Amino acid sequence: MRSNFRRARAESDRASASLGYQSALQLASAQMSVIWTTFTAILYANIAILALIGAMVSLYKGNCVARFVAICICLGGIISCFIWVLVLRRMFSYHDYWFANARNFEKVALGTDKGMIQVGRRFSDGESIQLPDEDKPMVMPLFARMKVRTLADSIVILIGILYVGIIAVVYTIPEPLPARPAYAPVPTSPASNRLTQRPRHNPRVPRQH
Repeated sequence: MRSNFRRARAESDRASASLGYQSALQLASAQMSVIWTTFTAILYANIAILALIGAMVSLYKGNCVARFVAICICLGGIISCFIWVLVLRRMFSYHDYWFANARNFEKVALGTDKGMIQVGRRFSDGESIQLPDEDKPMVMPLFARMKVRTLADSIVILIGILYVGIIAVVYTIPEPLPARPAYAPVPTSPASNRLTQRPRHNPRVPRQH
């Protein structure tokens, strides 16, 4: 009697774990989709802002107002990069949470730690994995073991560095000199005026031919 009860309870736990496993995988997949959609949208927005700043600086070179606006936009971009990193960290934390639940449910549902997600975690860490239908063990290359969140953070930091560099360039642009009129009279001294002035003819003195 007790054995039947334990068996029924174990089957019920496995069925619940199977449902939880599927739900956790769906939530993790949806979270990853949200992460990349948000990341792409913010990336395109920052690229557009950088292009706008470049056009403003090139068209209004040396203009004080354009310089001030460009610096303010760059400061806003640096703050947005900081917020961007925080948002990515939060999203990736939820993604890790759902995958951790999927691994636990998978272990309960299958009754072993040889499930696909559990083995995939060791594979991503660089461990050699031998699959039943494969002749050679599979190992992830060293350069591919970098976490996706690390790559995303690197891109955000690179954009922040670009904002700082633009601020440095805009701040060092010299102000334009005042424009000189095209037909401005050349200042001359009184002595030069006397030398260049044509002598006047006195009507009382006859001209010599």
